[in-house]
Amino acid sequence: MNELSFSQKQTSQMQIANFQSGRCLKNLLDLINIDSPTKNIEGVFSVQKWVARELHNLGFTTQFFMSDQNDYAPLLVGHKVNGSAKTISLVMHADTVLSLQQYGHEGLQVEKGCLYGPGVIDNKGGIIIALEGLREFLIYNKPHFNIQVICVPNEEMGSEGYHHHLSILGKNSTLILGFEPALNNGDIISSRHG
Repeated sequence: MNELSFSQKQTSQMQIANFQSGRCLKNLLDLINIDSPTKNIEGVFSVQKWVARELHNLGFTTQFFMSDQNDYAPLLVGHKVNGSAKTISLVMHADTVLSLQQYGHEGLQVEKGCLYGPGVIDNKGGIIIALEGLREFLIYNKPHFNIQVICVPNEEMGSEGYHHHLSILGKNSTLILGFEPALNNGDIISSRHG
């Protein structure tokens, strides 16, 4: 029994070490260092292009849609079509509330093993979780459903100019998974205003 516990502990430590030195952390740091508050169209679009590149590497096709008002970066939609009538959608967003400058002079900080900075949790961390989950899933599975990834450029502003697109994408989805963090009390978010 103790050997099993030790083995599980070792495995867990190895997974943490792999995360800290590996692709997930590097990708999260890359994303956080892109300054992308909602009104910084160039910064948000840089995040969107980064996500599109990662989706292409996973075999997705991507498409950008401009907003009705043209005041925001474009909406990114990725598709991996597997000839099914069912579609699972993963929803995330590229914008942050604060800029790196507004967050503080350091922007990104590590304190007691925790990473702090604009978008670490909301929602660049969610982007990394979704992409890494897709990557691992696709290594071991051939899905019998379509996968759609929706990366909204202005969720922090209620997704102005994209409601029509999002409504259509949502209606064509069998299941929608959001990658927003849980609320402070741990409740799961079950709907979105943006």
